[in-house]
Amino acid sequence: MHGFLVVLLLGSAPAPSRPPSTELADAIRLYQELKFERAAAKLENLLRGSVKTVEAARAHLYLGLIAAEKIDIDRARSEFRQALLLNPTTELPPLSSAKIQVVFDQVRRDIERQEGQPRWGPPERVPEPALARTAETAPVRPIPTSFWVTFGVGGALALGGLAVGLQSQSSLSAAGRAPDIGSTLRLQGQATTERAVADACFGGALVAGVIATVLFFTRGPAPAAPATGAAL
Repeated sequence: MHGFLVVLLLGSAPAPSRPPSTELADAIRLYQELKFERAAAKLENLLRGSVKTVEAARAHLYLGLIAAEKIDIDRARSEFRQALLLNPTTELPPLSSAKIQVVFDQVRRDIERQEGQPRWGPPERVPEPALARTAETAPVRPIPTSFWVTFGVGGALALGGLAVGLQSQSSLSAAGRAPDIGSTLRLQGQATTERAVADACFGGALVAGVIATVLFFTRGPAPAAPATGAAL
């Protein structure tokens, strides 16, 4: 009897849940991967439990972003409002669209108007997952002119090889219909020459492609950002 009670109690005990911060990070990752339904389910599950105010604000923020992606602007406004009421320093993640920024700023202004004064100080910096941060700050390296020249030459050689190759097939077909042996031999020789030229063009296009690839991936560093705040 006692053993049965122990088994019953152990079976009914809830499994330990992961920390809310882990749930929030997983939900943000799913949002960045455009898995909106799964992200929303995790966020709503997070809000049903005991969660810190800052994390609850971010959960509502991302529910608003998901609603905006689905063109549900009323739901997006509601979620943004709850996020700002919980944490006035809440900000949209990097690379958010201009349309979503307009909706978010309008909600913030509505709250200010109702309360009669701004509610936020310096925005709280909460690290975003690496996917969004890398997309925003990755330097853009210039593509050298030599890449475009080599790429163009390779494309021209490939097109030329294709044209001559088709001409070679035409000459070979004409040799099969020639009325005499002399014409047949002449057309076969012409087809052989044209095929050799086509092969050379394709080989040159391949070499140009390899060179262009090397030039693209070994291009120089991005130019330094201009200095700001210089003394007048």
